[in-house]
Amino acid sequence: MRNKKIVITVTSIVAVLLVIIGVTYAYWLVTKTQTNQNVISSGCLDISLSGEKNDIELTDQFPMSDEDGMKLTPYEFTVTNNCNTSVDYQVNLESVGDSTSAIKASAIKVALNDEIKLLTAGGNTEPTVSGAYESNMILYGTLAGSSEETEEDEVTYELRIWIDANAPISEQNKTFQSKISVTIGQGIINPYKEGTLAYDILSNYGGISAITEVTDFSSGTTASDAGLYKAQDDLGVSYYFRGAPTNNYVKFGTYSVDIMNPNYLDTPYGICPSGDCSIYIVDVFETMAQCEETRNINLSNGMPSDYVCGKILDEKAGDPMYWRIVRINGDGTIRLVYDGTSPVTNRTAHTATIGATAYNTNANDPKYVGYTYDVNGVETASTIKGVVDDWYEEHLKDTYEKYIADSIFCNDREIYKYQYLNEDWTVITDPNQATYINEYYSPYGRLADNKAPELTCTNKSDRYTTNDKLGNGLLSNPVGLLTADEVFFAGGTNLANNTYYLYSNENYWTFSPESFNDGYPQPFVWFVSGDGIVTNTGVTSVEINARPVINLKADVKFTGDGRIDTNTPYEIVMN
Repeated sequence: MRNKKIVITVTSIVAVLLVIIGVTYAYWLVTKTQTNQNVISSGCLDISLSGEKNDIELTDQFPMSDEDGMKLTPYEFTVTNNCNTSVDYQVNLESVGDSTSAIKASAIKVALNDEIKLLTAGGNTEPTVSGAYESNMILYGTLAGSSEETEEDEVTYELRIWIDANAPISEQNKTFQSKISVTIGQGIINPYKEGTLAYDILSNYGGISAITEVTDFSSGTTASDAGLYKAQDDLGVSYYFRGAPTNNYVKFGTYSVDIMNPNYLDTPYGICPSGDCSIYIVDVFETMAQCEETRNINLSNGMPSDYVCGKILDEKAGDPMYWRIVRINGDGTIRLVYDGTSPVTNRTAHTATIGATAYNTNANDPKYVGYTYDVNGVETASTIKGVVDDWYEEHLKDTYEKYIADSIFCNDREIYKYQYLNEDWTVITDPNQATYINEYYSPYGRLADNKAPELTCTNKSDRYTTNDKLGNGLLSNPVGLLTADEVFFAGGTNLANNTYYLYSNENYWTFSPESFNDGYPQPFVWFVSGDGIVTNTGVTSVEINARPVINLKADVKFTGDGRIDTNTPYEIVMN
């Protein structure tokens, strides 16, 4: 059977190369190898493997350096395009087997030809192999058509795989098994291909190879800081803005109805002093300045000095929506945070939120730090989720949702540590003697103790998504909030700072829980104060502003260059 050729004609866009690669971390062996040559035809793209001599067969492996990894014998395969027109494709390595005993993809290094990277660097893709629990993209590519003589219509790859030298000891005694898959046809998007928004953003900073990491987040940013940096997220490598960039503005969306500021709607006349509101001349104003001007006129005409400005229009029909780019996600989608109805230069106070709300109206239980939480077996929305969803459904859903991607919003409820206290709130070591128990969540450890933010989210149950493939599938709409970690990456810290682009002189909630003390009436969540401090407060104690976050699809069409000094923000082209 060595020369048997299997030919399958398929109408789908996915071709799977049946290559199982097994890697074990020292003395534990589970290895399956390729047998026979497989050819799978999809009409426009033929994928052939000729790797019988060079199947990857790694046993009793220890972590190794990249130099040693590149000495391994590679597995070879060739991708050929027999269509007359060019075609995009991606090569994935899909993890199979028992995920509970598997080496994490973040501990695996791969080299396709001479490009070395962590397996997770290319980002997650939806698995196509039966039984795969995770899929990581290792290559995007484009092949010219067979009639295009000036370009290559065939390419041969050499794949090497090894355990990263920095793999933690926790990965010992585990096994990694995977299959190569190649996906072709419509729907394949290389987010870093010339012409994409991600490519344009990266090009402004010298391209992917020029982007570096930040290692010290203890002091925040200064007025002169502005840059694009990288960090790992759950989908691959993320490229985030830090400091005060001037080229991360996006104009996307338009208000279709007038919106009254809810803080000025206590009565039919707006907020008025005690007594008969009808004695005051109150009108609807488009700006606070107009309201104050009328107030001063009324005062000069003998109106009471405690006249209060009434109904203020937050936004009016026809107002555009402006956003700031937070980062390129690991899958090439673009994360945006709402920034108001006009482009505003850095360090300028402005309205960048959609109104104030409690994070939750329930307390007395740690579950109320959740964006959703269980009530008698039913997943229930937090108060702030309701506010954000209502705004999204009113102003974005019908017209703009086709440009918005599903992505991960991390409500990280992983426990970082417990703190035991006696009746006078003194910290003690014996939990059996404790009167109260504080539990601190992982964002507290990262931001308060270690000043080391992360973009990864440990537990799938905390990864809020609309689709349960990427996360928990508990979002009703693809909209959320910033995490406190993202604010730290942007330049915020536990100290006052107005020198980063997320500063607006407003306070606003983040997605990140802080702590729960069973001697207090409510749990705490991180928020950003008006002076730019990343701090915390109780979920029901005060009303704090909501600032929506969305993610643009990787293939959106756009114009502009992200700048407002030249009146050329990125604008998403509608179709």
